[in-house]
Order: sequence, then structure tokens, then C-alpha cells
Amino acid sequence: MMELLRNQMGFTYNMLEPPDLKYGSINEHGEGNGMVGQLMDCQADLAAAAFAITLTRSRYIHFTKPYIDVPKSLLGYKGEAAATSLWAFLNPFDFTTKLVIAASFFVVSFVFAMLGRLSPYRQSDELESTDGRQRSAVV
Repeated sequence: MMELLRNQMGFTYNMLEPPDLKYGSINEHGEGNGMVGQLMDCQADLAAAAFAITLTRSRYIHFTKPYIDVPKSLLGYKGEAAATSLWAFLNPFDFTTKLVIAASFFVVSFVFAMLGRLSPYRQSDELESTDGRQRSAVV
């Protein structure tokens, strides 16, 4: 990205790492270390990293608006992967609850089918009324 900007805008730059290899923090005396310290001491003009924007840091250095918020940590199981199935979402439920869910699926399907059959607005091949005008059908 920097090379692209350099070619278009015609400037030079040097990439450097902080001596202590830290993002940086600010102590109670207002002195910083890491990249934050380099910015505060004008040893660097720009730092590109996943900085956390804190109140203390924002008093000493300027931040751009973040364009993405990435969580700092993830938790994961370090063992063998468990076998997954299509019906894994039902695992927390007992047998009675699973039976009620299955029964409600069939009951709701039946009720919707009956409402569709009994509705005066159901879709049919006969979309013209007796006076020759087009009727609208709600699907």
C-alpha cells in the first residue's frame, strides 16, 4: 500500500520497527515506549498497527477513524474436532421438546395449506372476472 502511494504521490519513506518491539504505552510521567513513544518523540510520522484507541493514547497522538473493529482475542477448543450433524441445533433439547417441534412443523404446514385453499385471493387459472376485467391475485 505504501509503495502504491509513494509511486502516485512521489515521496520517500523508511519502515522501521520500535527497538522494544511493542505497540507502546504511556507511563504516569507522560513518557511513551514502543511505537507510541516513537510518535511522541517525532522519530516516526506514521504508525500502522492494530492499536487500541485509549483515552491516554489519544491525549498524545492522533488516530484516524477505525474502519473495522476486530476482537483482540478468540477462544477455541484445542482438542479434536467434534463430529457435527445437520440436526446439531436440536441437541440441547430433550425428547419431548423435539417431538413438539416436529409436531408444530406439521400443524403449521397443514394450517397454511388450509388457509391457502380457503382464501378468496388464492392463485388460480381463472384470473378474469365475469365482466371481463382482470382480477389481481395475492400470492
